Amino acid sequence: MRRRPFASRAALTARAAAGTVAVAATLLWPAAARAGAPHDDSTDAGKGRAAFGVPPAKPAAAKPGPATMTGKVAAVDAPPSGTYFTTVTLDGTAIEAERRFTLRIDPPYVLPFKVGDALAVTYQCFKAGPGASFCDATLRDAASGAVLMILCGSGRPACAPGWVIGAPRPLAAPGRHDLPLPMTHAGRTAIADDGVWRKLATSDGPWLVTGSATRWTGKRPPEARDFTTYAIVRAR
Repeated sequence: MRRRPFASRAALTARAAAGTVAVAATLLWPAAARAGAPHDDSTDAGKGRAAFGVPPAKPAAAKPGPATMTGKVAAVDAPPSGTYFTTVTLDGTAIEAERRFTLRIDPPYVLPFKVGDALAVTYQCFKAGPGASFCDATLRDAASGAVLMILCGSGRPACAPGWVIGAPRPLAAPGRHDLPLPMTHAGRTAIADDGVWRKLATSDGPWLVTGSATRWTGKRPPEARDFTTYAIVRAR
């Protein structure tokens, strides 16, 4: 199955006067989370995910507001087997640390650019706690301005102009819920899920999308928080 349970299988035990009767109940979150959800126009495109990062010492990452880098792709260092960190280096006159970024993308062959292509990258990174951070980034074709990738670690709808990032349907059961995320573009909707690519055909071409929304219901651990993350990649 493409979807995963939001909780382990639970057994509900009812005790009757004549003895004990075990009643097994399987709770799968898609049935509840998708009730009344928009129609899904997308198709399954396999497992995967994507995120954007920059070198820890990169000065621009610490500046307030978005930062940019532009140049031709000089190198795409594919990740070793078992990982999915792809380092992309742009040419240009900037110091090396100012023209390198990391795509945590799986699988790497979904990249919508290659060595020699000119990219314009706008990004902003945020601290998420001690030793943790996340980034929002948009990668465009430097010549045409066409969007190639949107990688939104903050989950803000503003990361994706022209897209409608819907609200997940909350569940009543207490605990953590990783919920599917409706994503609409040009009148077509994909129900995105974490760790899975969905392919969405639209009037301006096909896209790969992935994402999810984590929501807590009821009592939660002190460090728990609600968050949303998603990625949009122009399909080749």
